[in-house]
Amino acid sequence: MELRHLRYFLAVVREGNFARAARRLAVDPSTLYRRLGDLELDVGTALFDRRDGEIRLSAAGRPFAVHARRIVDEATLIGETMASLAKGRDGIVRIGTNGIAAELPLVAAALIHARQALPDLDIHLSVVRPGQLDRIREGTLDLGLFYGRWDAEPDIGFSALQQQRFVLALARGHPLAQVENVRLADLAGEAFVFQSRTGTGAVHDRLIAACSVGGLVPDIRHYIVDEDTQLAMVAAGMGITLTLEGAAARRWRRQLVFRTVTDLDVTVDLDLVWSSATLSANGRRVADAIRAAALSG
Repeated sequence: MELRHLRYFLAVVREGNFARAARRLAVDPSTLYRRLGDLELDVGTALFDRRDGEIRLSAAGRPFAVHARRIVDEATLIGETMASLAKGRDGIVRIGTNGIAAELPLVAAALIHARQALPDLDIHLSVVRPGQLDRIREGTLDLGLFYGRWDAEPDIGFSALQQQRFVLALARGHPLAQVENVRLADLAGEAFVFQSRTGTGAVHDRLIAACSVGGLVPDIRHYIVDEDTQLAMVAAGMGITLTLEGAAARRWRRQLVFRTVTDLDVTVDLDLVWSSATLSANGRRVADAIRAAALSG
């Protein structure tokens, strides 16, 4: 079993399509297909169900994907660490973030401060969704920047960096885009695009409860996994959504209109998150630098 074949397998899992995975990997589709066939021969079972022109993980492929991701992450970790040490650095600190936090000015300023304060470290930032908390527990990520509450997680430490409230996001051509003072009741009958409850359950439930208090039962037509897909669907006129105000500071500000909902008061903290069981000394140094920058900002 070759590491390269595991990377190929995971690319197909991500893309859900052989042709797209081949383009991303810059290999010929027939080569990719053969290598995955070799991998299935190595493990002795089919990893994909290929029916009706769609590619899905088989019953064996689902747990295999979990193990393959762990192996590839560990191999990447070894390579990056050795490269960092070869450059005379003390090591790498890996920080995961979601799509919104990655583009917030506060996050950029905090990372600049940390890199300047700790020139002996390589600080790597990557967008991870979903599964960021699992990777922090495993130690393949040192720190995470995302939204949630972690009081009930005994092995998870966190520090709030910034509070954000939920606002309404609309396509520019939507009639409510011209309304300055929007209330929840004004949204009755509108199609909503919501993030999946998986991984955001507590926040999702708070939003639904707040809508109910305001006399709104959201007509949720689409559940999606990540913020960019959510906002892209809104920009395409497929519905409206409630999103964090930080989205207005990102590239979506040109395609969408953001409005405060006067009777919606749901906020969530952007947290710096770590595992007390796996955080290294270098990870603690970076966490301290990020917290200091956020407090000074």
